[in-house]
Parts: sequence; structure tokens; C-alpha cells
Amino acid sequence: MKRSTHLPDRDASRPLVDERGHVTDSIARNTPWFARMSNTTRDMTGSPRFTAVLLLLVVVWLAAGPVVGFSHAWELAATAGAPILALILLVMLQHTQNRDDKAIHLKLNEMIRSSPASDGLISIEDSPEVELSRLLCDYRSHASHGTPRSASADAAAGSARPGRRGRRRFAKGDLGPEQSFIFRSPEGGLNLEAHNLQLFTLLAAGVDDDTWMDHLHRGDFARWFDEVIGDDTLTQVASDLEGRDGDTAEDSRREIIKAIGQRYPLNA
Repeated sequence: MKRSTHLPDRDASRPLVDERGHVTDSIARNTPWFARMSNTTRDMTGSPRFTAVLLLLVVVWLAAGPVVGFSHAWELAATAGAPILALILLVMLQHTQNRDDKAIHLKLNEMIRSSPASDGLISIEDSPEVELSRLLCDYRSHASHGTPRSASADAAAGSARPGRRGRRRFAKGDLGPEQSFIFRSPEGGLNLEAHNLQLFTLLAAGVDDDTWMDHLHRGDFARWFDEVIGDDTLTQVASDLEGRDGDTAEDSRREIIKAIGQRYPLNA
């Protein structure tokens, strides 16, 4: 008899994090049937083929109206069938989005835990919105007092190799919402703001491969390094990776993070 790969309920209390704070190998990797169905639904609904099928169904429904004499059943097919279908799709897509959000938060928590960043930021998304707003204001105030802008810093920002003050500002300062890099997933569900290079590397290590490769191939990284950071070396690294065939998301991610770490004091 073939042994099932499904973990029994008695293992539900097994530790998933060891004494060193690392995720253990006992974590379940099998995807539940509803999650698999939700993933399939997400991929299907985001395709042009699904849109074409919907348009075809609308055309068929409209054409069938005169044939059936615009009967009550014909009208009910649209007034009742369409909302039910929309509700089912909404539930399944929301399930996929919630699971992806949890996975991203776990990856970010691991990045924070293993870095010099404050552990108080772990699970910060569960805090009240008022607290999040206060924390954001405190961060901006701290950044503005810790790395004040000056004429020399502004001049260094436009050079190929920023000065010491400029590197510190780009590495750990606050570039503001207009100059921050925004990680957005292709379907628009992800929206993470990196207001300096240190946070950029943390988010880069945690975002999914589709989001990373979408930004890379569109030239978003090279554009940000060129127009905002003003670093010709980082711009060249990102540009070279755009047209390189055969590299995985992990390969390009590692090279860009390494290049940033060699040029900026992220851990100083």
C-alpha cells in the first residue's frame, strides 16, 4: 500500500522553529486541495483566454435572448448566475492573496530576525493603524535628524560614487515616498515600499520570484539605481542582468544584493 504524504493531526503540535530560531525540516510542504484549486483559479482568471471566454458567454447570452423570447429563465441566468460565480471567484482569490501575504510576512520576519534591524518590527502588521502611523512618523523624524540633508549630500547623490554622507543616506536614511522603490506584484496584490537600500535588500530577499523578475525585465531596478541612487555601478549590474539568459531569480537577486553590500554600509 502506498504511504500517504499527508502529515497526521497528531503532528500539529510539532515545533516548526528550532532552538536557534531556524525553520525545521518538519514543516509540511504538501499543498491542500483548496489551495491548489485557488492557485489554479488565480492563474486562470488572470489569463487573456479567460477574458475571451467571458466575452463569448456574454455574446451567447445576448444572442439567446430573442430565441427564448427573453424568458424569465434567460434573465435569471444573468441576474443570479453571474453574482454567484463572482462570489466564488472572490472567495478563492482572497484565499490565495491571504496565504501569499502570510508567506511574505514570514519571510520578512526572518529577514528582520537575522539582521541588525529591531525585532520589534516582527508581526508589526498586527498593530493598530494609529500605532503604525506614529511609528512611521518617528522613523522619518529619526532619519531626518540622524542624516540631515546638505549641499554636499545633494551633490553626492548625483555622482557615480556617492560620498560617505550620501552613501549613509541612501543605505539607511529615508528617501521619501516619491523616491522609494515600490515592489509591486504583476497582478497588483503586492505593494511594499523600500525607502532606502537596506530595506530594499530585505524586501528583495523576501518577495516572490515572479515579482522580482517582472521588475528586473522591465528595467525598474536599473532605473531606480540610476535616477534616484545615482550609482553607475549598480545601474550597470542591474542592466547586465536584464538581458542575461539562463539566470534564475535567485541568481540575479544574489548579485544585486551583493553589489549593494559592497558599496554601501548596510551593517555599519
